[in-house]
Amino acid sequence: MAKIIPSMWSAFLVDETPEQMVKTMLRHGYHVTELSDEHAQQLLDRGTPARVGAEFRRYMDDLGFSVPQGHLLLHGDPAEADPARRRRQFDTFLRWFELFHVLGVRAAVLHPAGLNVPVGAAYGRGDAWERTVETLEMFLERTREMSFTICLENLPYRYTAYEQLTQLRTVVRGGERLGLCLDTGHLALNGGDCAAFVRAAGSRLKALHITDCVPCSCGGKHDHFFPTAGCIDWAELVAALREKQYSGLFNYEVPRERECSKAVRLLKLAYSRRLAELLLGEGGGF
Repeated sequence: MAKIIPSMWSAFLVDETPEQMVKTMLRHGYHVTELSDEHAQQLLDRGTPARVGAEFRRYMDDLGFSVPQGHLLLHGDPAEADPARRRRQFDTFLRWFELFHVLGVRAAVLHPAGLNVPVGAAYGRGDAWERTVETLEMFLERTREMSFTICLENLPYRYTAYEQLTQLRTVVRGGERLGLCLDTGHLALNGGDCAAFVRAAGSRLKALHITDCVPCSCGGKHDHFFPTAGCIDWAELVAALREKQYSGLFNYEVPRERECSKAVRLLKLAYSRRLAELLLGEGGGF
């Protein structure tokens, strides 16, 4: 049976080590997280992906914690044009892939466009698009036997819509193995319908970034705050997730909510767990 599991992405506790983060999450009712770019990098800085991944996996297993979802290198750019930087970046991604595999990550979130894709660029053609397709094919070839699905995230301003991500999946060789990550705030910022995205994606939806915003048409910007303060119909979104039997993390990604003292942030962490129960209908509805 499909199960939606409340989660807070680990960078909500970006000032803590990965081990400290696990204990803090557990104290506030979370048994899973999306491993953030920041915490993944901390682990990789300690040594080889195989060794540090195995050590951290044992640590989590002993405490009953896991990382079913992880965010790949935030500043990675599948459209990188410089050949030398492109080779170095590929080698870097290989280390991240190995780490995620050892940790048992099932959904690895990837930004399918970076600084080399102009804002507002037409999708489906151009050098940046072709480089992105080539990079994704290389990634899929190297991760064929690994634990996770690479999930393309809809982005603000670049490759924002379900249709664009679907076209990427269509033209990439082996693209049927690519999943999707819906960032609700990114989609709302661009005037999209989150529930419609879920219904269109169906089983291809493997990951969520739960965050709210005000759309551009109403003066919004790239905000990331807790649900209910913006424009998203959360009841309809959850209904769509249930309808399509989404099974994965209901994962907050809310960096705006970190802009406070540590004491207040921990209160927010406890609040977020209760909010997830209400949004998902586990606490009497909302």
